[in-house]
Amino acid sequence: MEKMLLLHIHDKRTSRLILFALIIAQVLISYFLYTKNQYAINFANLMYLPVCVAAFFFSTPVAMIVACLGGILFGIGNSMALYGNIQIGTWHHAFFNTMNYLSAALIIGFLKNKIVNFYMRREEIFYYDEFTGLLNLNAFVRDIQELSSKPGVNLVKVILAEVTNQNEIAAAFGMDLLYKMSRELENYVKEYCQCEVVLYQIRLNLLVILFPPEHSPDPNMLKKQPAQTIYIENIPVFLDAICGGCDYPRDGKTANELLQKGFIALQEARALNQLYVDYDPSMKPSPRIPLLGQIQEALQKKEIEFYYQPILDRKNRVRNLEALARWNHPELGILPPSQFIPDLELTGLANSLVSYSLDYNLKNLNKLNALGYNFNMSINISVTNLQQADFSDNVFNALSAHKMDPQKLILEITEHGFLSDSETSNRNIHDLTKAGIAFDINDFGVGSTSIGNLRKFAIHAVKIDQSYIMDLEENRVNEAVVKGIISMVKSIGVETVAEGVESWHLLEQLKAMGVNYFQGYAVSPPMPYEKLIPWINGYNAAHGNLQ
Repeated sequence: MEKMLLLHIHDKRTSRLILFALIIAQVLISYFLYTKNQYAINFANLMYLPVCVAAFFFSTPVAMIVACLGGILFGIGNSMALYGNIQIGTWHHAFFNTMNYLSAALIIGFLKNKIVNFYMRREEIFYYDEFTGLLNLNAFVRDIQELSSKPGVNLVKVILAEVTNQNEIAAAFGMDLLYKMSRELENYVKEYCQCEVVLYQIRLNLLVILFPPEHSPDPNMLKKQPAQTIYIENIPVFLDAICGGCDYPRDGKTANELLQKGFIALQEARALNQLYVDYDPSMKPSPRIPLLGQIQEALQKKEIEFYYQPILDRKNRVRNLEALARWNHPELGILPPSQFIPDLELTGLANSLVSYSLDYNLKNLNKLNALGYNFNMSINISVTNLQQADFSDNVFNALSAHKMDPQKLILEITEHGFLSDSETSNRNIHDLTKAGIAFDINDFGVGSTSIGNLRKFAIHAVKIDQSYIMDLEENRVNEAVVKGIISMVKSIGVETVAEGVESWHLLEQLKAMGVNYFQGYAVSPPMPYEKLIPWINGYNAAHGNLQ
């Protein structure tokens, strides 16, 4: 900022020439006053101009030299203009005027220093993080702009480094140590990269490393696992980080473009569980954020629909229907739940979705009951739902609004969600099962649910994960796992559902192993409600009207 405000003159020869020009200008004015003595008083005022200019654009010592020379020249010129020669009082006159000019030089110099300090402090605040002292995002934007103004710059490496365990460090040691760690990271990174890189703190847990244009880092060095323990005030701190890199100007010519490409590479590194990933144009940003931003409106516009997949019992009768979400996206078409449910379940939108789901599916279940069908409805919920204090009340209110028997409702939750084991979750499960609502554990076999938890919460059934079912006929290990699950849960009165049953032969094999219910494309793919009743009627007719 100071460079924008002041005229910096680094060449001493140039400074002397300008100063000499000011003195010559004063001499010429003195000569003019020699012939026109009526302007003498104006000359005294005019001398403040070069003094102030010297104080503001050069320095206070330079201004003081100009003030002294000007005061002396004024005294001599004024005396010669009035008397034609130098009088004894000339030096007294020159002294007092010199004091006035020196005062002006000191005042202007003092004000200039205050202005410079103000703008320097403003620049420090603008370009440096207040707590860590590292360069910030504004500085990164500035430096990339400067880089783009230089012609012929080759590839410059830009790396985003995210400290993934920052919250744990702050919880264990406090924020002061976290700030000190950020400051220490600058030396740590320079030592690791073996060059004078520039470090920017974009946010507390995210650093940007800018390599010098003449230094291209070794790709093998970037992927090499660094020491993950650093010492802060003799305290060993474990540092967990992932990095994503891109190149200027190949991947972007502005700070925004480079950061976006770096975030995409960072996202890829997180997905692949790798220390470092370099950006590649084939990498695409995750659609998660745009989709989550649209989900609220999708619920309001009823773009979220539910398809129903029949579940057979051991007598090949349709007993249950599982409601599976589909998003009828206006631009992307029908989206399966795998493209939006996993991310949505970790947000507050999961509560909006389950309320929508209960209303949508209980309404359709009422229609089926009115037509004489006797089915139970399985609805998927998430751990986020169970952790809401009013979740069980909301379920009861939905059942009451649709005048539905609680025993007609089955709530499905993944094994990981069931293992959350918080006080609120446990209370909700207890209240709902006590009212007659059944709980099924989805994707069973990929977690570590204990027999004790199944018995504790009176779980109705476990759905054996389809990864064990689909290649059961060729995989002896999976066959042994499925038999073990059936034996284990049967001993405590819990039933089993096989997901991913792709053939009737496999269905009969699972039936012989003791599975209670069967779900998969061998029975039927999920279908919208409009196609459900014709399918049920056709299935019942083909199987001797088993409904």
